[in-house]
Amino acid sequence: MAWPFRRRAAIETKAHPNGAAFVVPGGAQWARSSGRKQYIDEGYQLNVIVYRAITEIVRAAGAVKIELYRGDDAITSHPLLNLLDNPAPLMTWQDWLTEMMVNRMLFGEMASIAAGGGTPAELWPINPLHVIVKPGANGIPLAYVHEHNNRKVRFEVDQITGQSDMLFSKTYNPNDYWRGQSPLMAAALAADTHNSGMRWNFSLLKNSARPSGVVRFKGQYPGGETIARMREYFKAKMQGSDNAGEIPMLAEDAEWVALSQTARDMDFLNVMKETSKYVASALGVPLPLIDNDASTFNNLEQAKERLDTDTVIPLMEEMLA
Repeated sequence: MAWPFRRRAAIETKAHPNGAAFVVPGGAQWARSSGRKQYIDEGYQLNVIVYRAITEIVRAAGAVKIELYRGDDAITSHPLLNLLDNPAPLMTWQDWLTEMMVNRMLFGEMASIAAGGGTPAELWPINPLHVIVKPGANGIPLAYVHEHNNRKVRFEVDQITGQSDMLFSKTYNPNDYWRGQSPLMAAALAADTHNSGMRWNFSLLKNSARPSGVVRFKGQYPGGETIARMREYFKAKMQGSDNAGEIPMLAEDAEWVALSQTARDMDFLNVMKETSKYVASALGVPLPLIDNDASTFNNLEQAKERLDTDTVIPLMEEMLA
């Protein structure tokens, strides 16, 4: 099999049908977008649905056994298999695959560097956020630049074959030819809604889910200084989990009136379930694998089969290609 990082002999020149006009006006460098970091902070590290869905994908992908064949004969000993078993020091195939797959699901991009020259001795996964793509005139990047910790390393790209010592794979992005589109982009609103619902519920629980109220004065409305002192009193005595259930003590001319809140107002479970469906669907994970309430013995097995056939196998084929 042809090793994907090895330079091949020169072949016929190929070019993008748009030719040199394909270059972005101004010769802009398509650097990483700072907004994409939110997919890590608000998605993978904060949203339980996003984390669980990506974890399901990674675990299922790690269970796929990679075999090498020459014709119909299986090859059990080969440098490629050795490299996959131990891509880099202190890194197993599952470790390497996890980084590549998580990046693919978060950013729509995967990147890995071949080290050793010739046939690579090591494969190092890298975060696509640290990669800058230098646009080329014929639809092939001129180079990839890895910028991290105040250090830049440039990886040239063969303008005929498109091969490089950096493997950079991306999904189709109609708004940006050079960068991939994150699957989370389509699920961002649903994920934000889910995060907001969790924060809202947490705020209620901090106050024992007690609704706010009003202070009604029977006589003359007090001055601004009195109102300010009362606001501070309620903040100190009524808010926070330590003050849950606290009874306010007011002067005889003031009355505490709790604002009623119906069960409909406080019920956000339906919204949370719907947003969970949208997030899981965008990442290609059947809901029974995410929501225990939606799973039964029968549909759980079907969900695992759908995850493998509809999501994991296409992702593995994309990576191995």
